[in-house]
Amino acid sequence: MSQTQEIHFIELLLMLLVALIFDLLSLIPVLNFVVWVFAWLTFWFWFKMKGISLITDKKRLLTVGGVSLIEIIPAISMLPSWIALVLIIYFMNKAEKILLNSTKNENN
Repeated sequence: MSQTQEIHFIELLLMLLVALIFDLLSLIPVLNFVVWVFAWLTFWFWFKMKGISLITDKKRLLTVGGVSLIEIIPAISMLPSWIALVLIIYFMNKAEKILLNSTKNENN
């Protein structure tokens, strides 16, 4: 895992608000694909700025792929998948940091 920055609580709330907006906009059938593109690019760039890659890690790639699949299928695209993506990536990153810190402490 590369050097990642902490996602602070306020930033998490802002990410969740943006995800909520994308989820609400994706309820409009005509906008669904356009919203998917903008949401994907927004969160890719946002997490990339924090040092979190959505593509190189298998778990994160599967998470993004699952969200993309949900958003492409019209009947289930009503699910709050962008909110789920933000929460899953946030908690994955948090768990990796805790695990990394605990292994560093054990080695010292």
